[in-house]
Amino acid sequence: MENITSWLRKLTLTRDNKTTVAIIKGACSQISKASEVAVCLLTANETLVRSLLDKIAVVDSYGIHLSQEQGIFSHYASMGLTKWPHSVWVFPIRIDEPIGILICAWPSDSPCELDEESIQIVLESGAIALENADVHEQLSRQMAERSAELAIAKQEAESVSQLKNSFLSAASHDLRQPLQQITSLINILSRQGSSSDANEHLSRIKQIVRGMDKLLGCLLNLDRLEQGKIEPNYKDIRLSTVLSSLEDDFAQQAHNKNLIFNVFAYEGRVHTDEDLLLQILRNLVGNAIKYTEQGSVDVSCKVASSIVEVCIQDTGPGIAIELHDRVFEPFYQIRDERQKSSSFGLGLSLVKALAETISIPILLSSEPGKGTRFTLSLPKSADELEQFIDQGNDMIRTETSVRGSVLYMEDDEILILSMTTLLEIEGFLVISAESGAEAFERISALEQDIDIIVTDKRLKGGQDGVEWVIKIREVLGYDVPTILLTGYTERTVHQEALKTVQAVLCKPIDVDFLVSEIEKYIKKKPH
Repeated sequence: MENITSWLRKLTLTRDNKTTVAIIKGACSQISKASEVAVCLLTANETLVRSLLDKIAVVDSYGIHLSQEQGIFSHYASMGLTKWPHSVWVFPIRIDEPIGILICAWPSDSPCELDEESIQIVLESGAIALENADVHEQLSRQMAERSAELAIAKQEAESVSQLKNSFLSAASHDLRQPLQQITSLINILSRQGSSSDANEHLSRIKQIVRGMDKLLGCLLNLDRLEQGKIEPNYKDIRLSTVLSSLEDDFAQQAHNKNLIFNVFAYEGRVHTDEDLLLQILRNLVGNAIKYTEQGSVDVSCKVASSIVEVCIQDTGPGIAIELHDRVFEPFYQIRDERQKSSSFGLGLSLVKALAETISIPILLSSEPGKGTRFTLSLPKSADELEQFIDQGNDMIRTETSVRGSVLYMEDDEILILSMTTLLEIEGFLVISAESGAEAFERISALEQDIDIIVTDKRLKGGQDGVEWVIKIREVLGYDVPTILLTGYTERTVHQEALKTVQAVLCKPIDVDFLVSEIEKYIKKKPH
């Protein structure tokens, strides 16, 4: 019994199923002197385990001796045993509500020695240990998940703390600086008395106070928006009224900078909150005029079936693509020596908060040296507004320039998904299709040319990719450069294909090489 006690002590210390099963096998191997021992749990081989447990229940025994005719040998290898047995005993792991079985086997040249009581003691303790191991693993998994949640919460809290620090820093600087300016100007006025410069200084004081008022207004509005304290007042409004207000507000400011400021009227109605929409447009137009040194700022409208697109386009310095998301962060400012005007870095973060409040999607399109365009999608009806709200996505989207449009034809769904993803990561617009007919549907719905075709030799339904390239070129009216991907290595196949396509690449394809080939033929594309 000392040996059994030692094994039982080990079982009480185990914390995982693998170790517990190993201890059970070791103990029962020592007790039974069996040449091979296997433990099979219900979760591992439920059908076999239940069939053997049923045999044990029929004879109402702790264990059962099975002969070759009773089916154990057909499953012998699947239980991890290797030597052909002469005698096999099967024991349940726990009498009541068994969770598995123990199999002991002896070859023909070894005697079968059994101490069923000792084996059953080990198995009952083993059942408890296995259940404890499951509980421990579940707790460990829950603790890991909870730790991950806490780590995320900590990271979010740190982000909030960092944002508050940025706020305090920005507010401290942007409020203390104008206050110091006001104090200095007041001191000058007090010493100059009725000097002829007094009116000029007073005008500057008023301008500074307006700036402080604007900052405090932005901070207050942003805080209220983020806390959800502003409830939109949706109604049908005349867009011309909003556009007229914009023209009145900014015409003189644009004139002072020698900028052309155009507001193109639209007499139709949209369904939104008029005051909050006007605040969004004022921020965007104000930014456009502030950062545009020459050229123009245009506000135009484009009517679609159920929406009206309002576009604010400027000829300013533009925004680098990698900064498109950052410019909507509170307090973030693009540092550019060409731009000397003061800014609090809150304008676009307020635009983002307002857009999310009244569910207006905004698309940012901009590149350095090419100006900036903001496009607002306004619902024409309450039903369209409900669709915007139901989408629940981030209202701010960015549009980056693409390296070219690729029609990719392939009959393998996994390859379509992976190759499309890779090419999109590389900056290409990818139109994928499994067959030529599907390719026709996709390109007919596309509002731009196809720069290059990348196709497999074999398409869905046994179609020939090269033959469909010829048909697509006829429909498009120009010879689209084409790269053929194929698993065929025969020279005759390649030579025949090269009569139509520009290049033939053998699978598997190196993506970097494919991208370089695509770029090469896009540059050579005839216009």
